[in-house]
Amino acid sequence: MSILRESMHHIRIAILFFVLLLLVPICSEAQSLPFSSVVMTNNYGRGAQTYLLQGTFPANEIKKKWNEGYSITAVAQGNGFWAAVMSSNTGYSAQQYIIDDTFPIQKVEELWDKSFRITSMTYGNSKWTVVISQGGEIISQAISVSDSFPTGYINTYNKLGYRIGAMNKANGMWIVVMNYIQSVIVTQQNYIISKDFPLDTIAKRFQETQTINSIAHSEETWALSFNAFSQFPNQIILQESEASKQEIEGQWSAGYRITGLTVKQPLNEVYSQKKQTVLTTQVVDISQAPKPEAVESFHRYIERNAPSPDAYVAVQKLAYQTIKDRNWTAAADTFKTYAKFFLKDD
Repeated sequence: MSILRESMHHIRIAILFFVLLLLVPICSEAQSLPFSSVVMTNNYGRGAQTYLLQGTFPANEIKKKWNEGYSITAVAQGNGFWAAVMSSNTGYSAQQYIIDDTFPIQKVEELWDKSFRITSMTYGNSKWTVVISQGGEIISQAISVSDSFPTGYINTYNKLGYRIGAMNKANGMWIVVMNYIQSVIVTQQNYIISKDFPLDTIAKRFQETQTINSIAHSEETWALSFNAFSQFPNQIILQESEASKQEIEGQWSAGYRITGLTVKQPLNEVYSQKKQTVLTTQVVDISQAPKPEAVESFHRYIERNAPSPDAYVAVQKLAYQTIKDRNWTAAADTFKTYAKFFLKDD
């Protein structure tokens, strides 16, 4: 009888152990994350890094990390998830974020006037999230809001020394941000727009020592820009199951930092029906007369800042060429056009 009891005891232990194996995940398995891609770059010059991942926008956690000296360096959202990558040693002196149903062009322009520049943006969960920072390398910035991909706009600003900083498609509209960066070397750029993840093309670009400058995924569309030259050429991209907690932490230990990421998007997602006005705008430099592509931006600048000394200087710069040409009628018409913004009723 004692032998039988002992055998039954061992059987019960074996069954219990088997049940535990079924119920408890094996510790060595990678912890999955909802990322569809994570771009990591070696020796990127940033210090410590972490990511915040929640079912709502992690506002409280971001504030805590701001107080610890971190800044947001990438955002992604979709399928009920919100992610923010935060890094130290970014060079930013101040930072804000804007969450809105449509791309917050008016708020961005107001912050441009205070020397803020867009440093990250994303669309998902039927919301735009735009991160805008002070103190970085971006001298000037331009934005296109269009209902088709703005090839002409990109080409125009490329000739002026601007390069793609971010681009995304949402609600049937394309938002493309172009940056003018103070740098000795202005790299050549190219971009990919694809319905499927362009893994083969990315691998080819990596072989050519090109690096991913921006990556976005929404409305079942992938949008990536590449730099032909980078002072940080060592880059990897983790896709789907590769983008695990353990793998990211392992790459951090190897000196890599997250420089772009996307969150898995649901199929057939219902997007907002709110449409935006098609426009192109840019940071206004009132120290010089505007080029033709910046005239509308000067007008918008005057509208939001008048009456003020800077707004009046902007009017003078708009009239500068006609004054130089001694076309006094046209110059006077310019001042008359904008007089209503300065002679407002009290």
